[in-house]
Amino acid sequence: MSIDPIFLDGSDSYQPPLPGTVGSVLSAATQKVPASPGPVAELELFLALPPAPGARLVGLTWPGQAVDRPLGGGEVLLSEATITRRRFDSHGDGDVLIDQDVRLTDEGGDLVRQAQASWCASRASVPAPDPATDEIASPAWGVALAARLGGDPTFTSSVSTFDGSIGLASRSSAGLAVVEFRIYRGTIIETARKSLDGATYAIEADALTWAELITGRYDDYVRIAARGLFTVRGSGFQYLRLTKTMRIMVWHARKMRQEARRG
Repeated sequence: MSIDPIFLDGSDSYQPPLPGTVGSVLSAATQKVPASPGPVAELELFLALPPAPGARLVGLTWPGQAVDRPLGGGEVLLSEATITRRRFDSHGDGDVLIDQDVRLTDEGGDLVRQAQASWCASRASVPAPDPATDEIASPAWGVALAARLGGDPTFTSSVSTFDGSIGLASRSSAGLAVVEFRIYRGTIIETARKSLDGATYAIEADALTWAELITGRYDDYVRIAARGLFTVRGSGFQYLRLTKTMRIMVWHARKMRQEARRG
């Protein structure tokens, strides 16, 4: 009996993200909200976890309250920050931009605040570039993924009757990273930021969702999709028809990351 590889998530050989790379999580010791909380005090809570030594804050998207209640003076909160993207060529020689999703939760584990922070750090202070995760859903990442998909007969079979483009998009404070795969009868004929006629359908999620999916221990694509964390734009019919195709693409993206970690 053979098992379709898209149902094997590789968790038996799982390696957690290295500190300072996409998917890695930092948690601070619990902190007390000042007696008179305000914007400055909340900002300090968000900045408790720089992703690298000497990192400088260069951007903060602060959407405000995650729930409809003010912070209470003396309330105990836990800060948790997850790296969602690293950009090695966007801020001058020797520097790297690091995006973080920062969450503040109360003692009951409920989310009370969330922000997206961008930091500038010296390249010497972070691990080397990782094309498998640094810019998920970028054209360069898509080219690497397409090379794997093109050699998989399971993928080829799943799109043997498809003529169109599949888009993947990752949303962050830095904007939207998008890659589209132009496919004709089982073959990826182009990978680009935008195909000529646009995507037949595109799947979009925030950068945190993509980072957790690609670097997490388990392949949670179906569970995440069921929770509504992915937005589908375009043909819902084709998206449903190619459900197996999406499972295969996610599986290869995860395997690409696992193999990059093993060197």
